[in-house]
Amino acid sequence: MRARPPVITGVRILLCLLSSLGPAASAAAADFRRGPDLAAARSSHAAALLQDGRVLVAGGSAAAAAWTTELYDPVQHRWQSGPALGQAEAAATLTTLQTGKVLLVGQGRQLFDPLTSTWSAPAAAVTPHRRHTATVLATGQVLVAGGEGRFGGETDALEWYDPVNDSATYWGRLNQARSSHAAVRLNSGKVLFAGGRGSGATLASVEVFDPQLNYTELGPGSLLAARSGFSLTLLPGGKVLAAGGNDGMANLASAEIYDPASGTWQWAGGMSVPRSGHAATLLPDGRVLVSGGETAPGTAAATAEIYDPASGGWSSAGSLAVVRAGHAAVLLPSGSVMLAGGTGSAAAATSSEWFDPAVPLARFDSLLQSLRTGAVATWLPPGKVLFGGGGMNNDYNTFADVFDTATSGWSGINLVAGRTRHTQTLLGNGKVLLAGGLYFGTPTAHSELVSGQTSSSTAAAPMLTARAAHTASLLADGSVLAVGGYGSDGAAIAAAERYRPGLNSWTACAALNTPRADHTATLLDDGRVLVSGGRDAAGQVLDSAELYDPATDLWTTVAATGAARQRATATLLRSGAVLVTGGSDGADLPLARVDLFDPRTSTWRRGADLALPRVLHSATLLPSGQVLVAGGRSGPGGGLREVEIYSPEFDRWTPAPLLTVLRAGHSALLLPSGDVLIAFGYGNNWVPLLERYDPGLAPDPARQPRLYSADLLAGSHGTLRATGSGLRPAATADSGSGAGAASNLPLLQLQRIDNGQMRFIAADAALPFSDSLFAGRPRDFANFPAGPLLVRAWVNGIPGAALQTTQASVPAATAPPQAGGGVRRATVTFVPPNDDGGAPISGYRVSAVPGAALRTCLAPCSTVDFEDLSPGTYTFTVSAVNLAGAAAPSAPSNSVVAQARATVTLGSGENPGAYGSPVTFTASVAGEAPGGTVTFRADGTVLCADVALAAAIATCSTDALAGGLHAIVASYAGDAGNTAAESATLYQQIDTAASQAALSSSANPSRYGDSVVLTATITARWLDGHVDFHDGATPLCLQVALSSGIARCSVNDFVVGTHAITARYGGDGDTGASVSFALAQQVLALPTTTSVATPCGRAFSANQPFTLQATITATPLGGTPAGQVDFVADSGATLCTAVPLVGGAANCTTTALAAPAGQGQGVVAIRARYSGDAINAGGSSPDLTVTVLDPADVLLRSGLEAAVPGCPAR
Repeated sequence: MRARPPVITGVRILLCLLSSLGPAASAAAADFRRGPDLAAARSSHAAALLQDGRVLVAGGSAAAAAWTTELYDPVQHRWQSGPALGQAEAAATLTTLQTGKVLLVGQGRQLFDPLTSTWSAPAAAVTPHRRHTATVLATGQVLVAGGEGRFGGETDALEWYDPVNDSATYWGRLNQARSSHAAVRLNSGKVLFAGGRGSGATLASVEVFDPQLNYTELGPGSLLAARSGFSLTLLPGGKVLAAGGNDGMANLASAEIYDPASGTWQWAGGMSVPRSGHAATLLPDGRVLVSGGETAPGTAAATAEIYDPASGGWSSAGSLAVVRAGHAAVLLPSGSVMLAGGTGSAAAATSSEWFDPAVPLARFDSLLQSLRTGAVATWLPPGKVLFGGGGMNNDYNTFADVFDTATSGWSGINLVAGRTRHTQTLLGNGKVLLAGGLYFGTPTAHSELVSGQTSSSTAAAPMLTARAAHTASLLADGSVLAVGGYGSDGAAIAAAERYRPGLNSWTACAALNTPRADHTATLLDDGRVLVSGGRDAAGQVLDSAELYDPATDLWTTVAATGAARQRATATLLRSGAVLVTGGSDGADLPLARVDLFDPRTSTWRRGADLALPRVLHSATLLPSGQVLVAGGRSGPGGGLREVEIYSPEFDRWTPAPLLTVLRAGHSALLLPSGDVLIAFGYGNNWVPLLERYDPGLAPDPARQPRLYSADLLAGSHGTLRATGSGLRPAATADSGSGAGAASNLPLLQLQRIDNGQMRFIAADAALPFSDSLFAGRPRDFANFPAGPLLVRAWVNGIPGAALQTTQASVPAATAPPQAGGGVRRATVTFVPPNDDGGAPISGYRVSAVPGAALRTCLAPCSTVDFEDLSPGTYTFTVSAVNLAGAAAPSAPSNSVVAQARATVTLGSGENPGAYGSPVTFTASVAGEAPGGTVTFRADGTVLCADVALAAAIATCSTDALAGGLHAIVASYAGDAGNTAAESATLYQQIDTAASQAALSSSANPSRYGDSVVLTATITARWLDGHVDFHDGATPLCLQVALSSGIARCSVNDFVVGTHAITARYGGDGDTGASVSFALAQQVLALPTTTSVATPCGRAFSANQPFTLQATITATPLGGTPAGQVDFVADSGATLCTAVPLVGGAANCTTTALAAPAGQGQGVVAIRARYSGDAINAGGSSPDLTVTVLDPADVLLRSGLEAAVPGCPAR
């Protein structure tokens, strides 16, 4: 094994080139080839290219053709009867609309729907037309102009048909009524009308219709020669070529050019012969093919010629296969021109023929980075080509060369292992699988995956069987089928196996009926695989074939080709047939034999032989549907430069320009540009050159449509969405008469990279369609297999460069998910699959089993929650989803239980209950058939533990609750299908036994300082506990223990007053609390004696100072009395008020004493009133009487007697 070899330089290159280059060769001249015949003879008919690549012809002048239509199928290369017209038509026009339908304008209006293959009547016609023109405007509307009316005579009517609204509107008039004229839409969007016949004369007048202004004006200028029955062609530069026609007297050979920029007409070079009623077709290279026509009335031309705008001259295009005029010419998507029908010869009306203008060219591209043989070329996204494996002299390269198609630059990738005679398969995920092959001469089972995104290679799962010279086919589901090859013992094997990218695993498939190696394998349109030829286990070259059906995993032997061969090439044609070319026989002699397999009948037929026998050659399916066979060897050694191109429609091989060097055992790959990349191999020496072979399909790059993006979508409308430019150019490829309508609408072509399978996609009429936007019709994708493919646009027979995209298959299955249960819910976790099927995963579907619960999430996601599941046991499967749909469900997850959310309802048999009497608590559990146990608790303490449920009910009976209020809770432990749960708290009242408290006093009333014994007597069933004695709110004795129902409290410090005494029994858990009625305990103050005296005489005149003295005498316990004394007279007069006691006495001196009213003198009784104090009772003294004299009756004698202080004078 070796790493990357050095680049070959200098003398070695020169030696290789000198020894490899052979004589130059030129391309074969283009010619006309007879095609399949029409069913009806047709002239004055119309033709149109449909968006699916078929050709519709309708009507004609012959009665047998006027009501009929035919459809050319390019896949089968044959004409098929179409639906009958609603009325006979001749000299009508067919116009392909952007909706995909075809408008026929003639004596009536009819609309053809290719999807249903039916005709319908569109909006009512405004004016009948024949020999008119129908021009598609930039808006997609159709402008119908002039022609002959129903009863003859030219018309000047302009009619506007709107395909979106299916409405026809009269739009005005031409300035000149005309028929047999020509019209072309200019690059500006205006429509040029020229020539024709009007008022019995041939016209030279010209007029231009401006859709923006809705106005038609004469000029500019006029034709240099009056013409009718001529052709008018818009050239690539925007100028217009008018050629041939009849001037009213003779047919014309002249041509002229109109320049819209200057508004002038100038003569162009003339044709070699006069022509009228000919067809003009703008070829892909920008030249104009003029075919047939009449050189003189009644004499048809047998020739064709080509106008070159670059030189302004004409050149011969050879002779027609059938002499014809008044025929239809349609430029096909392949770039070929089809001529059909016409007059001029017996065969013209029913025949068709083809002209292929392509001019292939081989050109040097670059030097290879290494020399090797046995390398395999594979498209490597994005935009690169991988050359993997191979080597020289059993020295195998572990370095893969990578070629950048955009820059022609080289880079490399280190492979995990070297190999040759292996397979390389581009997978839907964009990686390339290298499998098996020879490793130092021994078959290997090693596989690896190359990523163009990371420019790296990683080991993949090894094959189940070591093999080399086997085949690998990418199946419709994205898996790879490896078949046969040479096994470890060097003999051919029958084993087959399948690689699944999502699982990175190989699984065994049914074995071949015959072991074989060096055979061919081709994926057919229907998904089966055709295997043919090769060598068997005994080394014999095989003449046998088998079909593998992936759906049934069965091999079926089919008919043999009739020739044993090995190392041939097999190419899937657009028709679905398989073209097997060359190879070598049992004597290792190269073969020129060609065979074709028809999958519909499982039969073979001989094809046209190659010009040269070949083996170790390459066969490449071109976008045109042709097959390019290049190189190989024709003898025991060396190589070939010769190239041949096979046209399936004609079963014909055409020589093409030579390769730049001799090659055999080389690699060839179709590039998005349409070129074929050819590299490596061996001629007379190792080949160090890379070359591009241009099939000549797009010779005018300026007119190529361009795609900027191409995305394959799933479902609804627009399975293919493409953006680009030049998808609806102004120019069409027809002659301006409307009889042979080449469409400027694009055809989007899909070509699968693995097997070359092709399909044209028409525009979706329900979605926008413009010069830069295309949406494909979903039905056109039906049964097209998944896998990497090329998308290219064909417009006016010119293919654009293709974009690589992927027709996705569904993603691989995910690994079994992990699930976790919960309350009526589950959480499912999964990981993305290893293979997205070729399109990004958009989301996941997760299904619950049993039941139909489904949850989805948008990628990226890895977890899905199921809510509100019915309780039970579940498993879950996951399917990844991409644009192609949902993958197969994963294996089931682990089993989980979605529990019911249990609830517990707690009830009491008696609430309140009585102390000592049983109370029964009942817990009812609601859930999904709940089982298990319930535990009852009171105030947190277990009452009944683990009581088993019976019919979802558990009970607990107890008489152990103390009196009072208790918090009762029932706790359900749960089971497999139900959650644990706890009831709401139930508050249970237990009433204690009734009690009655009575209270008595030993002395009531009592005196201050007396000892009073309070006795509480409790009457109850059970006696225990304590009694509290209170004086109002003030405790007297607390927690006095009952003894035989009695508790006593002795109090000797009652204050004087009345006390509300209560006895409060707190109960004892058995007996309820009780409170006695309040006892009014009276406590009396100590007795006192109050006396009053005076030091003064007891007779005196009124209002003289008079002194009184009160004395309070208390018991010994009362101590020295305190308080106050009021002195009052019996008259009610207060003499002194609130005189405080001092030492038990209080004095009062007053002048308020007076004789009783109305008396000169009188006796006044005076007493002292003691207020009492906290412990001594108040009282009143006995009366003290005094005589009060009227001052007028008293004679005062000064000094008669001595005065007593505080006393009146005597």
